Amino acid sequence: MPSPISLVTGIPRSGTTLACKLLNGVDNVIALHEPLDPQKLAASQGKEVIPEIKSNIAHIYRSLLAGKDIEHGDSANLVLDNPVSQSSSNDTPIRATRAKRGLLSIPAITPNTHVFIKQNAMFAALVNELKAEYPLVAIVRNPIDVLTSWMTVNLPVNRGRIPGGEKFCPPLSETLNGINDVVARQVTIYHWFLSQFIASGVPILKYEDIIATKGLALFKACQVNGTPDNALFPRHAYRPELTAPLTWVAEHLNYALLAPYYSTHDIAHSLAQTTANGSPN
Repeated sequence: MPSPISLVTGIPRSGTTLACKLLNGVDNVIALHEPLDPQKLAASQGKEVIPEIKSNIAHIYRSLLAGKDIEHGDSANLVLDNPVSQSSSNDTPIRATRAKRGLLSIPAITPNTHVFIKQNAMFAALVNELKAEYPLVAIVRNPIDVLTSWMTVNLPVNRGRIPGGEKFCPPLSETLNGINDVVARQVTIYHWFLSQFIASGVPILKYEDIIATKGLALFKACQVNGTPDNALFPRHAYRPELTAPLTWVAEHLNYALLAPYYSTHDIAHSLAQTTANGSPN
């Protein structure tokens, strides 16, 4: 019997929240935005933490069936357009997070509802162990677009840290501790995510393909019957003030690692759009 629970992971700011939004528009599907708090888990090693994660997921599923409140990455909404504000304040160029963690009330689901749980860093760190327990899909995006967002949001990754990954992958934390430059740490984090997904062999889905197919690529990867969303269109941030750091990023990317997904032309094109002309992301 197919599992009623699947996992979604991805590089932060690569479209995983959009994926949840699209999945929540499918009949008999519910997609949760980070219902697990990595810092509350007692264990940190794969063999120890997987039973704890499975127990937490089972509790979430039972709560959904019973119509009980669940912890959620945003206590106000099941469906998020974007957990980060679209614009910055006059005092800082950094965009604030608007999703507030807490308890969320959801009407009881039926046993034939397929539940998707989205967590980025923690699931990426434990991808090899988790893929043996649940169906799992990973989402990636052009690194220029991703790092542009990282440089402009009030999240740990803005400072070149990824706590939800570092807790469960000590070698990553050690590597980041040895890098003084923030942008260099960000490039290292991007490479880490992609390396984790490739090495695990899980299905990898490009954000750009989700947009180009109006969501159909996502529905196919997740094996659900969704309909196209014609409101989806490509979006690129316009951040000419980031020309210098983003040019450095383009010069220090691991193009051999990226090759199956993004070409040098893809990177150059995104860099030109971001630093010359684009639309808010």
